[in-house]
Amino acid sequence: MSRIAPGVPSVVVPTVHVLHGRGPAFAQREHLLFVGNFSHRPNADAVHFLAREILPLIRKSLPGIELLVVGVNAPPEFAEYASVGVRVLGFVPDLDPIIAGCRVFVAPIRFGSGVNGKIGEALSYGLPVVTNTIGAEGWQFTDGKQVLIADAPNDFAAAVVRLYGNAELWQTLADNGYKHIAENYTPEVIGQIINDSVSGAVRRMKAS
Repeated sequence: MSRIAPGVPSVVVPTVHVLHGRGPAFAQREHLLFVGNFSHRPNADAVHFLAREILPLIRKSLPGIELLVVGVNAPPEFAEYASVGVRVLGFVPDLDPIIAGCRVFVAPIRFGSGVNGKIGEALSYGLPVVTNTIGAEGWQFTDGKQVLIADAPNDFAAAVVRLYGNAELWQTLADNGYKHIAENYTPEVIGQIINDSVSGAVRRMKAS
């Protein structure tokens, strides 16, 4: 916007996330989680990418691990991935118990635009995230601080295995990711951004 309309004030209003209870500790959790509406092609592609290229690598180190896939309109072909540890849950009315039971949220988004709300939602529960460069766009993350960021299948799988087995790293990312949402993306924070932008616009109109 600043390039198209130089000098015109603008502000970014990001996705909004309510903070949730943090849930059980590291040792009481297991498995991976992906959540999305599968009418949106990047979400379906992410699951295909996970099942075909990433999960088999992860299961070499963690043979019993599963990927739980939650969301409406899951393609029938997802069922073919049961042999590599994909469990399709489809629509669930309450995500809280599933998020509370999973250890790592995975989001290798390979195309699309905009901020990925599913990542903010996971962090708002204190659930650590492994994503890629596209998934991290717009969040102002630092790799290794709020989330882990990796692109190639080998690197992504290695990041998941590392996080899945390291309680100290898990706790650091859980704490920092939750804090990142609290400081930047809650209704209170975003409401203040909107209020300040409207107030600023009114002041400029009165002064003109």
